[in-house]
Amino acid sequence: KSPYSHDKKLKGIQNFKFQKELNDALFKAYKEGFQITAHAVGDGAVEQIVTAYEFIREKSDAKEFSGRRMRIEHSGFTNEDLIERMKSLSVVVISNPAFITINGSDYIRYYGERTEKMFAHRSYQNSGIREGFGSDCPVSYPNPMHGIYGAVMRKDIKRGDVCGQSQKIDILDAVRCYTYNNAYASFEENIKGSLEKGKLADIAVLSDNILNCDKEHIKDIEIDMTMIDGKFVYLK
Repeated sequence: KSPYSHDKKLKGIQNFKFQKELNDALFKAYKEGFQITAHAVGDGAVEQIVTAYEFIREKSDAKEFSGRRMRIEHSGFTNEDLIERMKSLSVVVISNPAFITINGSDYIRYYGERTEKMFAHRSYQNSGIREGFGSDCPVSYPNPMHGIYGAVMRKDIKRGDVCGQSQKIDILDAVRCYTYNNAYASFEENIKGSLEKGKLADIAVLSDNILNCDKEHIKDIEIDMTMIDGKFVYLK
C-alpha cells in the first residue's frame, strides 16, 4: 500500500482495480472444484487475495473450504492483521527466499525497514501458517541451497547485507518448507515430502551435512546424487 522507499511516487501495479472483479473470478474457479492459488507480492495485493478468500468462505461449506488449501504465491509483504486473517483461512503460503539471496541489498534500498515483514518466514511459523518454498526460476536461481541460505541467513550474497533479520528461521525448518510443506501444498504429503515407508523414494544426497555445517556454507553445498521414485536421475 505504501510507496517504494526510493521513490515516493511509485506504488507498484494493481492488476485488479475492483475487489468484486477478483472475488467473482476466484469464486467461479472455486465452484468448478479447483484449488485456488493466486500470485500476490505487495501487501495491497495480498490483502485483495485474502479478502477474496474470505468472500469465498462466507459463501461455502466450512469443511469443504478448509479442505481446498487456498494458496498465495509469493506473499511478499504482509502485516500482523493480514497474517491473522491468513491463519483463520488456513492459507498456504509459497515464499521465495532465494530472492533475498540475490536481491537483498536492493530490497533494503527499495523497502527500507519493511524488509522485516518481507517473506515473513518467522512470523508465519509463529502463527502456525503452513509455508512452502519455491525458486520462481528463472527469476531467481533454481538451486534450493540458495533458497535455504536466504531463509536461514537473510543475506545478499553479492554484498553481504542482511535483509529482514527478524524473519530468519532454522535450517531444518527451511528444509521442511522445501519438502513436506511443498508436498502438503499440492495434496501430496501422503506420497512424498518426507522419508517414510510407503512413500516415493525421492532423495537428494548433499555434499555436506546441511544440519550441522557452518550456516554461511549452505549456499556452497552441492548435490551429489538425486533419486526420484527410487530411480537415479542424477549422479555427480
